[in-house]
Amino acid sequence: MIVRMMSPNFPDLRIRPKYFALQFVLMMTKIQPGIGNAIVSSIAFPCWYPLTPSLYKNIIVQIVILTQMVILSIWSQKLYRTPSKSTMKLNALS
Repeated sequence: MIVRMMSPNFPDLRIRPKYFALQFVLMMTKIQPGIGNAIVSSIAFPCWYPLTPSLYKNIIVQIVILTQMVILSIWSQKLYRTPSKSTMKLNALS
């Protein structure tokens, strides 16, 4: 409610997309293990001694989580980037 109230007053800060990104990251951290386990649940992995099927599954789950976090970090970097000085000067002149 506060975000909806404050976002029209500060359009340059992009409060709503930042808040949505925060909620999305919190939601993804809760459901990531489930997504990873759903991906690997139907795959039959070989069972060689040092590399057991559970190890293969954990590796794949961790790769999926890492990929999702990289995508989310790129998105948040775009959201939280500070405007350049030339853009700020153009906005001040307008």
